[in-house]
Amino acid sequence: MDSIVLRPKRAAVLLNISLATLSRWRKIPGFPKPVQLGPRSVGFLRSDVEAWLASREAC
Repeated sequence: MDSIVLRPKRAAVLLNISLATLSRWRKIPGFPKPVQLGPRSVGFLRSDVEAWLASREAC
């Protein structure tokens, strides 16, 4: 399992979207859930983001 964690800014770059769009997409059912890194910080597992992106491209 890929344990690379992307902070929101890096996840947005990987998805080629803005941070505001990432915030909206987090509400989409099926979008990867963030992992809590600390009291005020979250990240996304890179493998989850890439798998979600691949599933969207397949549609």
